[in-house]
Order: sequence, then structure tokens, then C-alpha cells
Amino acid sequence: DLEAGPGVRQSKLDDADDSESESLFYIAGDLMWKISDTSTFTEELTSEIGEDITISKSVTGLKTQINGDLAMKITYTIKNTSEVPVGIEKNDTETAVTLVYSFL
Repeated sequence: DLEAGPGVRQSKLDDADDSESESLFYIAGDLMWKISDTSTFTEELTSEIGEDITISKSVTGLKTQINGDLAMKITYTIKNTSEVPVGIEKNDTETAVTLVYSFL
């Protein structure tokens, strides 16, 4: 899946009283690859390209069926912000392990 379009972002820092608005261009892509009957690989990429700040995010995942209704999903997320306050990292990462129960 691919999607794209214009948008507006409003940002406010914790220590500031006012907020900033900027127009942006949004683009996203989703990939799903069924590796086998019980395993699926996913990749989600998004980018908000603004006048001043660009925010890009990647979520990579693997979902595996444990038994009929129970599955395990592992994801790794990387988020990059092009402009950040002094002392803040530009990249944020997150690793998650989730148990999923289906009610189908």
C-alpha cells in the first residue's frame, strides 16, 4: 500500500506558551509478506516532510502463530526527527513483544 498527500502539523514544546504550525507533505508505504501459513513479515514506512522539520518512522514486524488463536508479534520501531532541542536525540527506538489472541 502507498499513500501520499498534503497536511499541516502543529507543534508545541513543553516549556513554551505558543505553538508553531507548518505545512507538510505526507508519504507512507506498507508491505506485508506472508512468509508461511503461520508467519507474516510487515514493514511500515512514513515520512512527514515539513518546511522546517522532517519526521520519518519505520516499524518492522514479525508475527508468528503459536497455536490456533494465539500469536506472538515482535516489532522494532525507529523514529527520526530532523530538528530537535539541544540535548535530545534525533533517533528514538522501541522494541516490543506482544501476545495476540484472535476472536475469529
